[in-house]
Formats: sequence, C-alpha cells, structure tokens
Amino acid sequence: MMKAPPGGPLDKILHVEPDADISFVVHMALVEFAGFNLVQCINGNDALAVAPAFRPQLLLIDNVNSGEPGEAIWNRMRNLDGCETLPVVFLTGHVDNTSIARLSNAGALAVISKPFLPFQLPVDLRRAWADHCQHQGTTRQGLTLVRDDGAPCAGGWNNRPLYDTWSRRPIPGI
Repeated sequence: MMKAPPGGPLDKILHVEPDADISFVVHMALVEFAGFNLVQCINGNDALAVAPAFRPQLLLIDNVNSGEPGEAIWNRMRNLDGCETLPVVFLTGHVDNTSIARLSNAGALAVISKPFLPFQLPVDLRRAWADHCQHQGTTRQGLTLVRDDGAPCAGGWNNRPLYDTWSRRPIPGI
C-alpha cells in the first residue's frame, strides 16, 4: 500500500494541470527550486496511467480540469490499487468558501488558490504534508491558506499574514 511513513519527508508529487504555463511554473518551483521528484500530467487519464508505477506521496491537482473536475480524478485515482489513501492538495483558480468547505470535507490536505507565489508553493506543500503526517488517523479539515481578511491565497499577499484555517493561528515564517 502507498501509505507514507508518519513524519517522512515529502518527495514524490503527481501534478495534474491542463495549462502548460502553470505546469511550467509548478515544475520550476517544485523541481528546480525545491528538488521534488515531480511527474506532470495534462489530464486525469494520463495521471491514472502513471500513478501506479510512480507511486506518488501526494497529488497536486487543479480542481478545474478540461473534461473532468480534479475532485473526480482524485476519486477515480483512489480506486487504483495502492492509491487508496493518496492525499491531495488542490491548486485552483476557482476558490470560494463553498468549494473550500467541500474539498476540505472530502479530505483535501489543502486548497491553494491561483495565482500563487512559485517560491511559496514548496513551503505550502511541505506544511500541508507535515500537518498530514502529524494528524494521520484523526479527522480534521484540510489546511487552507488565507489572508488575514479571510480571502484564500497561496502566499503572503500585500504583506498580510497568513492563517491556518483549522486553528486560525498565524502561520509563522511566511
């Protein structure tokens, strides 16, 4: 089974994104800057084909994919042998309170809104991963990064602090 060891470092990420420009920026942020092992796919069918061999620790996906929502792709992927517990982070431009609540209640580790700060993306993913490892076996909402005015975002926006929506505490170091 593909369960990550509690507290183990995040390394292997499967990214599903139909937009080539976003994929390029994510690749630069996660591979070139942060050194992650990243496989990128443009659609759910490609992701479903490579997941069993790649054995990702984390799925990073846009919830608005051409032809099929990211949430549906994630649900199909969890039906694959070895991917039943694959955690997900949604990286999406369509973020509202209803979507955040739905994705968090479905078990997403985090919802990160576009536009995002490339240098902040690895930090956000590592934070969500660490939170996931710390809380394995417990039930809780996912980590959604928001500005201090309550609007979702992926990094410091206009020098405003970010908050963990679960604890409502400021996130240090951002």
